[in-house]
Amino acid sequence: MIHNFLEGVYLRHNDVDYVVRESVVFNMRNTRTVEVLCHVAGLCVAVCTDHEVQKIAPSVAKRLVTGTTKVIKNNEKEEKQRIEEAVRQILKLPSSFSFGSSDESDACCVALAFAIQGGDLAGV
Repeated sequence: MIHNFLEGVYLRHNDVDYVVRESVVFNMRNTRTVEVLCHVAGLCVAVCTDHEVQKIAPSVAKRLVTGTTKVIKNNEKEEKQRIEEAVRQILKLPSSFSFGSSDESDACCVALAFAIQGGDLAGV
């Protein structure tokens, strides 16, 4: 299912310059999450054969997009809200814009961080 979706997106967008994903963090408490992320990482490499799959650490992505290294301990919901707000601000989305899930805002965060890190979003 994920393979078919990823392949469809990749083939529909033949003008792709970069493929970037969040690097897998192995200190997670949820081993099922780590397993799924590893599978997705492998699928990225298998499907996106014309591109080297770039990786960015979750902590680096959050720091580049939110502008802070301060972690909101024991409050994942508040941390996700901070990321969503920063992504909306960078993309100039209205405050009423709602992401379908925290996965969507995390994906935007990773893509934006990669662009910021590469200098493609200078001044952000």
